[in-house]
Amino acid sequence: MDDAALEKRLYQQPAARAPTFAEPDYAQVHQELKRKGVTLLLLWEEYRQAVGDTAYQYTAFCTHYRAWAGKLKRSMRQIHRAGEKLFADYASPTVPIIDATTGEMRRASIFVAVLGASSYTFACATPGQTQVDWLTGLGRALSYIGGVTELIVPDNPRALVANANRYEPELNRATVEFAAHYGTVILPPRPRLHLIRFYGVLAPHAKLRAAIVPIPAQTTTAHAADCDHAHGARARMSWACLLKRVFDFDVGRCVCSGKLKIIAAIEEPAVIERILTHLGLSAQPPPRTPARRVDIFQAA
Repeated sequence: MDDAALEKRLYQQPAARAPTFAEPDYAQVHQELKRKGVTLLLLWEEYRQAVGDTAYQYTAFCTHYRAWAGKLKRSMRQIHRAGEKLFADYASPTVPIIDATTGEMRRASIFVAVLGASSYTFACATPGQTQVDWLTGLGRALSYIGGVTELIVPDNPRALVANANRYEPELNRATVEFAAHYGTVILPPRPRLHLIRFYGVLAPHAKLRAAIVPIPAQTTTAHAADCDHAHGARARMSWACLLKRVFDFDVGRCVCSGKLKIIAAIEEPAVIERILTHLGLSAQPPPRTPARRVDIFQAA
């Protein structure tokens, strides 16, 4: 017996065993996670129902998926110092709440604030996403945390930002005074920086997009649809939506807790002036106090 045959006898490798677990489709899992309300736990339950006893346990399922997702693209690690940044935004899905006095059901928005270093999270429900709701949520978050961070990084909402400039976003007066009161700096990101760009069949104007992306059912009322269409990049908000968004005053709500339908709106300045003059009211706008400019980089 030669050396090769002897080595083969002594160091014979065991035969590879067939895998006992069914591998999930990680690409499909990755795509499903981009949908609103989908979690790894939900996808794991569907995967377990499909393959039965050969399914991974939940911990192994998450570990294998994260290992697969970590090889997709390179990422930059961000280091956050303790007490430096507080990130704030509204969660996409709304939750129904019932008024204990009237019994009316309304949709509430969820305000979320997270510390960058520790991921310490604060969340609360607000009636909407107006300027009052934003500043109230930020104040409650700072009170809950028990301190004020050096920077507050919100989204780029119209309720806080007067001019969404690409290089120097300008905050409105109430937001500037809020930051001056708490001794912090509110630093919104550049506009449209967080949006995802899709190409190919998922592009906005692709012919096959409708066959792939499900279209949600339209169940909103006429007034709600009028306000919802203003979320588009080039859409113009109506005066009723602006009053509701900025001053938290809904002109479409009746004192009987019902909904009013806006039939028409007078927007011509000359017609408005004649109507006010006929009613004996002043046609001139009230004087406004000039905005107080605050240098956020000036040492205290």
